[in-house]
Amino acid sequence: MSVFTKDLTLFSSIQGIVILNGEGVKEIEVTRRIEWQDETYTESTFTNSEGRFYFNIITQETFFWRFSPQDPSIKQRVEILHEGKRRKAWEYQKKNYDLCSDSNLKPLTLYCDLDAIK
Repeated sequence: MSVFTKDLTLFSSIQGIVILNGEGVKEIEVTRRIEWQDETYTESTFTNSEGRFYFNIITQETFFWRFSPQDPSIKQRVEILHEGKRRKAWEYQKKNYDLCSDSNLKPLTLYCDLDAIK
């Protein structure tokens, strides 16, 4: 990163586990969605044999970062596909480009109990 560019954090890294009946569920599709500046980004992964998933940080490098909206509105959402239905696991409206500001300044970890999010 140079003095003229800046990495804007759109979504911090996120990890979690998907549980059903107290057990981790393998091969469940987990999708994260970001809506920012009239663009929509989606990324999906599958849970491992223990029901765990992970997404890396998403940043956007910008040359004219001083001209990027300084009061951004970044809609973040994590969904789980189970039995043909998408279920909201987490949702947040990020209001800045800071790392981990969407997770109280610590790594974002989700515990997704499918019995609770029907």
